[in-house]
Amino acid sequence: MINNADTVEKVKLIDIIQPAARSWREYQNHQINNIKDSYARVMLKYLNNNSKNILFSIDEGHSFVNSNNANVLSQMNF
Repeated sequence: MINNADTVEKVKLIDIIQPAARSWREYQNHQINNIKDSYARVMLKYLNNNSKNILFSIDEGHSFVNSNNANVLSQMNF
């Protein structure tokens, strides 16, 4: 798609959010599976200036990841 865009206007019309959201979901869901504790929990940490941390069960963590967009997913880590 990007290779076929021959003007700035066409490049600006390309949707990069959907592919980014898919990639972030894959990454975050992989992180959940890798860092869970012995009680099947994970800690979500926001990477911006908020010091908000949330403790989730694995299922809640996956649900949270799968229901959010790339903007939210890029600002957090497990």
